[in-house]
Amino acid sequence: MLDDVRRAKKASKAAAAAQLEAGQRMREVVRKLRAQGLSVADTACVLGVSKGRVSQLV
Repeated sequence: MLDDVRRAKKASKAAAAAQLEAGQRMREVVRKLRAQGLSVADTACVLGVSKGRVSQLV
């Protein structure tokens, strides 16, 4: 049982790190797409997120 707890904690830490990296990458991509002249709407369409989310990530 202790091994299960350790594995669960390790997986949770790995998931948190992956979430952080994904957020950083998404912000970077949004900045690049906007810098290339894509509108908020077009950027949202490309990334499959809402326009509001794009605005949050800028």
